[in-house]
Amino acid sequence: MAANRFSVLAVVVLVLVSGSVLYFYSTTTAGVPRQVVVLESPADASVFSSDSNNLFLLDGQMLRLWDIQRGRVVSEISLNHQPLKILLSPDEFSMAILYRDSDTVEIRDSIDWHNVKQINAEGEALDGTYSEDGRYLYLATTATTLPFKVSLEIWDLRDMVLVHSIRWDTSKRAFRLPVAISRNGEFLAIGITENDFSATVYVLSTASYSEVSQMSVHTSVLSLTWLNDPNRLAVGGHHSWLGVLDLREKRVIHVIDRYGQVSEIALSPNGCFLASGGLEQPTMLWNTENWQPAARFRDLSTLASVRNIDFSNDGRYIVLDESDRYIRTTDVWELPPSFYVSDSCSGD
Repeated sequence: MAANRFSVLAVVVLVLVSGSVLYFYSTTTAGVPRQVVVLESPADASVFSSDSNNLFLLDGQMLRLWDIQRGRVVSEISLNHQPLKILLSPDEFSMAILYRDSDTVEIRDSIDWHNVKQINAEGEALDGTYSEDGRYLYLATTATTLPFKVSLEIWDLRDMVLVHSIRWDTSKRAFRLPVAISRNGEFLAIGITENDFSATVYVLSTASYSEVSQMSVHTSVLSLTWLNDPNRLAVGGHHSWLGVLDLREKRVIHVIDRYGQVSEIALSPNGCFLASGGLEQPTMLWNTENWQPAARFRDLSTLASVRNIDFSNDGRYIVLDESDRYIRTTDVWELPPSFYVSDSCSGD
């Protein structure tokens, strides 16, 4: 990519909204990501609505809906506990809220937030994903006492019943259990870490829930996502590790040069760019054709820790939930059209 992708952004407007500082940014050079919103708020996780116009925010013990165009909160509700993660169903009929240190998962109607159903998982829920049709919720859970084990639980949300559970014995309690569904909806992947230098990625069929592949890596697995190729996964971990696994060949085919831990990764809707972030490092976009850097969202002198990354469904925006020593922020960046107008990663 051209060097001007790393141009400095200039602040042009500052307004105060609902007790939070909201910045609007512009850029001096065309063709680079443009920071459009920074909400100084303790948002732990953010997810775009399907129309890309709103953000569902977990802000302390509040669930909020942020209208990006109007620049304000349009709906909010208080939660009973400290939330960990929010998952939005593909049809956006429901959302699942996972809570910290809890086996309780709430399934809320995405329109009527007071319409709540509850799942009591077998262990503490750390991550999850919906099936393609939104009927099933796949939860990665961990036992918090001996004997330690982790589970991938499959819940039928129509009947609110646990239909299957796959368990693995572990030597210690898990604190990260990333899980992802492949883009064709046929496979599930879960990363189970034994220590900072050893983890296994298991791949299961969504039709039979049987194991179809597994692969060991010499790092922890803090984050993972499927690439367009259903045989390839991107994995982030400790010790400067951001790699691409080929499950058919059972080998690491590429390692991207990073430093620190890579705790969050996300793939753009067209599959052409991988976003990565973690502990005190700039959040980056990588071209999945050649694994060269395509954009950087922070100057190297301004390093924050990223807690969550999400692309909008149209690929136009990316949201970063970040924190440094003093503040937490949620900021939205608008990507240049060249990043999302074509499904061809070559730009054709």
